Amino acid sequence: MRNVSYLIRLARQGWDHRDWYTRAEGSLMDLSDFLDIDFDELVDVLSITSPRVSVARNVRVTIDYFKTGTLSSGLIKSTHAALKHYRRTGEIRGPKTSKFAAALKGDTTAIVLDTWMAKALGIPQSSFSNKRVRSSVERRIRYGAYILGITPAEFQAAVWSGIVMNEGRLSVPCITQVLNEEMTR
Repeated sequence: MRNVSYLIRLARQGWDHRDWYTRAEGSLMDLSDFLDIDFDELVDVLSITSPRVSVARNVRVTIDYFKTGTLSSGLIKSTHAALKHYRRTGEIRGPKTSKFAAALKGDTTAIVLDTWMAKALGIPQSSFSNKRVRSSVERRIRYGAYILGITPAEFQAAVWSGIVMNEGRLSVPCITQVLNEEMTR
């Protein structure tokens, strides 16, 4: 597993995007007003439908879900099951999706661990299911955030953005851009 110094280097590369969750939260508030749906429900569904899809597709799938009442085809089976469970219980299962929802709702201590974060750490994403590994990763992220004087959510967003750019992406996906496109259709 890569050390905190490496994560800090990535965070510096993605520094301009450390406020990704704050910007996304504002955009999602606008979208909930635009669609006249509950903000928390919107964020929960967006989080549940996020595994293994791009940010742009995630937003489009979520908007489509609220317009039609059904999920788009092509999503992984566990996403359908997770949404069905949420609809029945109001509970988001899974550490990635629940932390993503928390971060989008303004929890500055939430640490989202997804495929890009696994790449940043140099470990398989499946390692996140191990509580000891997850705890070690979260400690590294909190420590990196402390060193840089930002919140854990901001540090994680900056690292995520840094690895996305390191992997050759020209820009970091932004919920705001996708929402603006969707709301003007």
